[in-house]
Amino acid sequence: MSLAEKRAIKSFQENIYPDLEKKILDAAGYDLEIEVNWDTLGKFSADDKTDYTKLYDSNLPKIYFEPVALAIADIAQDDMGKEAIKETVKKLVITNTYKGTGAILEDGVLTFDYRFANANEVDARKQMIVKVLEKAL
Repeated sequence: MSLAEKRAIKSFQENIYPDLEKKILDAAGYDLEIEVNWDTLGKFSADDKTDYTKLYDSNLPKIYFEPVALAIADIAQDDMGKEAIKETVKKLVITNTYKGTGAILEDGVLTFDYRFANANEVDARKQMIVKVLEKAL
């Protein structure tokens, strides 16, 4: 990760992420542990040398955080959903392994793994996460 990328991620963490984290936690309705693998988020592939730092503030929320918050809110729209999420999802991991595996729920850990791509397809990613959660709850 270049110095410019490190600075852009740090700025994002300090200025934008707190509101996104709050959205996720408010949607869940409990103190869900959230782990973000920051050094992986801003690239399409491991060997991608393109500088996307100017897109971080607009695209990171749409690619990673908003779909998760929307999916959790969709599931937790009533008491039954809130209870199911709380009992089942103990931790959320947001990462980019450059494989784009999507959403996986395993051993109480919801992992959302997506490439830095297709920023405007928020609803498609939300639906992907909802399907995984609904199947497991």
